[in-house]
Amino acid sequence: MRRLKHSKYKNTGFLFELLVRQVTSDIVGNKKSVAEGILKKYFSPKADLGKELKLYQMLLSEKYNSEVKGTSFIEAVLASHSKLSRKVLREQKYNLVKDIKDNYPINDFLRAPISDYKILASIYKLFENNHMDADFDPSDLHRCRETLLEHVTGPKKESKKAKDMKVLSEYKDQEKELQLLSYKILVDKFNEKYGSKLCSRQKNLLKEYIHNISNDNSLREYVRKEVPWIKKQLRELVAGIDDEVTKIKLSEIQSQMSRIKNSKSVREKHITALLLAYELIQEIRRVTDVHAEKCKNG
Repeated sequence: MRRLKHSKYKNTGFLFELLVRQVTSDIVGNKKSVAEGILKKYFSPKADLGKELKLYQMLLSEKYNSEVKGTSFIEAVLASHSKLSRKVLREQKYNLVKDIKDNYPINDFLRAPISDYKILASIYKLFENNHMDADFDPSDLHRCRETLLEHVTGPKKESKKAKDMKVLSEYKDQEKELQLLSYKILVDKFNEKYGSKLCSRQKNLLKEYIHNISNDNSLREYVRKEVPWIKKQLRELVAGIDDEVTKIKLSEIQSQMSRIKNSKSVREKHITALLLAYELIQEIRRVTDVHAEKCKNG
């Protein structure tokens, strides 16, 4: 009895998410987006791959307030998926991956971190098991169901993102709408927490993040160059702060920066940490400047 392995090459939801991010990167870089053409080619609502994507998105976005309802929903989605042609899906995925390989370094492309990776992997395994007669490890499949059930009965954290993905897949007004949505996905992701007044370093970090969405090495080098600057600013700020609790917090952030610099890959949480560090530096400078001005004026 073998365990069903997850395959990034065959995970429709995973590939779609990476292509959407690549479109964003291309547009911000003022480049003609090959990824946009790939999305239009393979994810038509009438195509089996488009129908499978819709099922992925339903499992990502739908929420229920009880395990009974959540379980019933998952079973209904699996039943719908079983009606799709395995042969057609296999052919369409093969051609999709071939097009991606022809236009992007596939290993770098697939290496980009995805926040919903565990959920997408669980969906993939259940869909694959749904279409195959092999005797897979039931304990592994059970864990996938539990992961998915916990997600569909949890808080609505990803519903907005899944909604954006759904609208994007329908391609209203084609290119114009696609560009607006690509920017929206990027900006909304960060503006909810940081607001629209980003400093120049925050903007540059986001620019590097989207430009190097498929090049983890370049992004890692950029982050490693920024970390020493952040640590230097924090050391200087600590010297002018009397509150011991604040000093301890700033020291912990410096330690966190060191961990990020030594990390083998840049994850979304690292980008978030750097954005917060920039924000903190700005805020402390603002507060200390106001305090200094007050002292100066007596």
